[in-house]
This record gives sequence, C-alpha cells and structure tokens, in this order.
Amino acid sequence: MSVFQKIGSECNAWLDNIVFAWPGLLGNRLRASRLAASGGTVGKQCYVERSVFFRGARNISFGSQVSVGQRSYFFADKGRITVGNRTAFNTNNHINASMGGTITIGDNCLIGPNVVMHSANHRFTEKERPIRDQGHEVADITLGDNVWIGANVTILAGVSIGAGAVVAAGAVVNDDVQPFTVVGGVPAKIIKER
Repeated sequence: MSVFQKIGSECNAWLDNIVFAWPGLLGNRLRASRLAASGGTVGKQCYVERSVFFRGARNISFGSQVSVGQRSYFFADKGRITVGNRTAFNTNNHINASMGGTITIGDNCLIGPNVVMHSANHRFTEKERPIRDQGHEVADITLGDNVWIGANVTILAGVSIGAGAVVAAGAVVNDDVQPFTVVGGVPAKIIKER
C-alpha cells in the first residue's frame, strides 16, 4: 500500500467516524449516502442510526425502507449481504459474511436486538493445531419474507428460515426452519405452527 493509499484510507476512516456519529435526520441521510458512496446499494427511505458500522460495503445491498438500529455491524469483506424491502434491525446486531458466503434477508423481516448471523464456522478437527489456524467452513444463510427473529438469537451458517417463521428470543438456530413455524431453544426446535 502506497503512502497516498494509506492517507486516503485514514481520511475515509475519519469521515466515517464523523458521518456515523452525526445525529438526527441529516445524520441518517448521510449514513445511507455513505454506504452507497462506498459501493453498496441502498434503496429509498433507508434509516441508519448512529454507531452503525459497514465493512465490505461494496458487497452490501439494502432494499427500500430498511431501518438499522444503533451499534449494528454488517461485515461482507469476502461474502455478500442482501436485505429486502421494509426490513427492520433493532440495536446491536452482528450480520457477518466476512469470511465468505451470502446472507440473504427477505422483505418485511423484523430482527430483534443482539442478533448474530454468521455465514462461517471455525474448523476444529485437528487437536494438535490451534483452532484459530484451522480456517472456516462457509455456508449461506437465508431468511424468507416476513420472518421475525427475537432478541439474542444466533443463526449459524447453512441455515434457511422459511417465510413467515418466528424464532423465539435466545434461540440458537443450527438447522433449517420451515415456513410459518415458531421455533425456540438451544438448539432451536419447533414449538408450534402459525
């Protein structure tokens, strides 16, 4: 990396720090514009609160009327994140496709606070080798339309959640969820059908 690239990167970091801390409606518009200026796709009337962080913005796509709560993180360095129209993220969400894979979230979804979606899991089969040195298994995550994810839910790589499903607070989802079912627990199991 050249000196000019390092200076440009530092200037972008400062600009992001200012834009992502700016309060009010102007701040929301600046944050949505900054995501688009960084190569991401942003639909009309998106609402991005303060302290939201995007990494790999060129691989992030938001539909129209998406809202994102404070302290949420979207990482798409080697992967892709696609969010449909009218989907709402509460605060402190971690949507992570940094190691690869695609996270697709449909239209009209509700994502509660403290939700984690990660399209990669650490490999750990070699006992003599540190886990951090064994790489990752990458798989896509898909949420259909009109899905409600409760607070403190973790959704693991390779999971598909069908349209109209509800995931109860605190669940760990490690297997597919059928459309219009309610699941909960660790690991998540069917509680009832809608």
